[in-house]
Amino acid sequence: MTTHAPGSPARQGGAVMILYALALVMILGFAGLVLDLGMAYARMAQLQIVADQIALSAATRLDGTAAGVTAAANSAVDRWKSRWGVNNTAWVPDALRFSDDANAGEAGWLSATAAATAPATMVYARVDTGLLAARVRQVQPTLMSVLGVTAPMDIRPRSIAGRRRLRVLPFGICAMGPETATRGSGSTAELVSYGFRSGIAYNLLMLNTTGAAMGEYFYVNPLVNGDAPNDPNALTDETVAPFMCSGTLAYPRIPGAGYTYAGPTRSTCGTSSTRGSRNT
Repeated sequence: MTTHAPGSPARQGGAVMILYALALVMILGFAGLVLDLGMAYARMAQLQIVADQIALSAATRLDGTAAGVTAAANSAVDRWKSRWGVNNTAWVPDALRFSDDANAGEAGWLSATAAATAPATMVYARVDTGLLAARVRQVQPTLMSVLGVTAPMDIRPRSIAGRRRLRVLPFGICAMGPETATRGSGSTAELVSYGFRSGIAYNLLMLNTTGAAMGEYFYVNPLVNGDAPNDPNALTDETVAPFMCSGTLAYPRIPGAGYTYAGPTRSTCGTSSTRGSRNT
């Protein structure tokens, strides 16, 4: 029988092996943590990119009509199918919803069917990947199971997109005639819309030559719509000019209250603008 004194090299070697075996479990566990979290981060980045692209594509198609809502919903399907890694999984229509407020609560986000009933107010699109199939959004741990982690990691990023500006020139003209009319007759009959003939060039600043209301032009407030308090400074030439050049308004929609406007001659309107409806 062979015995070893306490503290001998043989006894120390056995202790080291026990410590190494215990440490190996921890090392594998932490290595698995790094690996699995890396896989989860990659999946989150992939889904976030997909969500951003779908939300942007849908939002650009919202034009205030039911057809625009339908086009937005269809674009989501097309974008989903075109993404590598997810084109073999069906798109879930409820993952795309619409609202008139980017900060709306859950009840304020409508499905495509519901949004099509009130399309004029729909300016934001939201994509919630948490409603997609589990195989798309979940990552199953591999080496982390050494530490007892077996539940899948659920990745569900969201994305909201909406038009912050209207691509509308802040310039209006009083109609020179009815919405539709006919000029001439027979084979030479010509359709005239609001007094304007197709194919004819007009100097929009020289339509009002008689001083009557027909053909008078005016500036539209480019900063706030008709729901906001009136600010005369918003209709100065210095304020309006950049928006005239870009052809935009600094708000996402024109509400039922209309907009504020002023004529270009301050002798007529002074420094105060006149309130008008969007149908003027």
